[in-house]
Amino acid sequence: MRIIMLLLTALVFLLIPSCRSSYVGSVVSVECHNAPSAYYIDDSLKIRLINSVCPGYAFKKERLLDYLEYFVIGYSSEFEIDEYKVWDLISNLKIETSVIPRKMPNVYDVKGNFLKSSPVAGLALSPNWIWIEIKTKFICHTALAHELVHIIIWRTQKVHADPDHEGTEFSGWTKKHTRLIKRVNSQLCELGI
Repeated sequence: MRIIMLLLTALVFLLIPSCRSSYVGSVVSVECHNAPSAYYIDDSLKIRLINSVCPGYAFKKERLLDYLEYFVIGYSSEFEIDEYKVWDLISNLKIETSVIPRKMPNVYDVKGNFLKSSPVAGLALSPNWIWIEIKTKFICHTALAHELVHIIIWRTQKVHADPDHEGTEFSGWTKKHTRLIKRVNSQLCELGI
């Protein structure tokens, strides 16, 4: 049943002209006056996009909405959660983007191994705020799906976002989450998002 749902989802995205891979990228240069720009990508979801530095780069609004829609459908199907519930779990979120990389102390890799220091491509800074490094012109090459999973876990468990991922110290993250992220990003890269 899940395979059929994923195939139908992929078919829908292939048929919708706004999702075809004819786009040259999902990232746009942002010019700002005096302060980083911030705007809501969708008023009903209250998802706000802000860039860390000016001038900087941000996700194209339309591509980000396509990405989120695909992620929500995939998450809903994989974990048998109503799509409206998944949308609710990622609403009221600030997504900060930057081309400036970060290195963080005391982090875990996806297998749960502790690292004294490591470069990161994204961070769940609070239940309402994620930071994403933009390295290429496509959203599928970023850590957005990864950080959305952290937010869903944090908002569901209320205590933490499972910082050790597949490790055993914190609960929430499973191998299914990791596979979902890889699958969503792979399929969206094929669509040029």
